[in-house]
Amino acid sequence: MKIIAQFINKQFKKEIRIIRKQTYSWQAIFIITFFSLSTYLLLEWIFYITKPSFFGSDSFTIKINTLLFSSSIAISMATVILCLLYMLEKLFRKNSQLFFKRIPLSVSDLVFSSLVLLLIDNFTYTVFDFGIVSTNASRIIYLIVFAFSVSISIYQFN
Repeated sequence: MKIIAQFINKQFKKEIRIIRKQTYSWQAIFIITFFSLSTYLLLEWIFYITKPSFFGSDSFTIKINTLLFSSSIAISMATVILCLLYMLEKLFRKNSQLFFKRIPLSVSDLVFSSLVLLLIDNFTYTVFDFGIVSTNASRIIYLIVFAFSVSISIYQFN
């Protein structure tokens, strides 16, 4: 049993070294950022249009326009920031380039972690009628889930 555990540990360390050496191109960083922002906005939009509110009287085209407008603003701002970071990376030395690639990946990590928290909160609010806003004691649980998802995603991307 001890030999199997040592073998698994050795293989795991080898995989971690391979993942740690992995670098992302700027195209991959843009796709990750685009996907994280789009997914977050889409799921938030779906939650708001499906719950009963004053948005229910709007036509579906207005709801689609709202989604497209908010997505275009978020993605344009992210594109400008990514372009600035890309230019800064090209301006500085080779050893600081990794730093400029980790900034947008960290932002994407926070967006993905917020997405996980949003999905859990929307589920508990819809099914069990409690969420982050309606409870005081369970906010600690939501905070732990958020911190765990941030740490997992930062470890995965960086």
